[in-house]
Amino acid sequence: GGPPARLSNYNLRYIRVMKAPIHEAKAKFSAYVSLVEQGNHVTILRHNKPVAELRPITPIMPKARVVGSARGQISYTNDAFHPMAEGELDEIDQRSLFSGDEPR
Repeated sequence: GGPPARLSNYNLRYIRVMKAPIHEAKAKFSAYVSLVEQGNHVTILRHNKPVAELRPITPIMPKARVVGSARGQISYTNDAFHPMAEGELDEIDQRSLFSGDEPR
């Protein structure tokens, strides 16, 4: 349990950044992943030179939808919302969703 023994660390923008030799990171990988899950970064060193970094994945937040942002980009004819003519729905049901396909 607990963090790996030989860590050198420093603060960078309130994030704990640790360095670990590659052989230690391999031997204690689960412990390092636990530290990363807590928001820390771990720099992996080979022959005392940084070669990789373990860091938390930044969640991708969907953009907020803005009401009216498509104004002027969508058009339709005046009769688009009129009731359908007799048989018009049956005709649509017979069409394929994919171009080039035969009717059902």
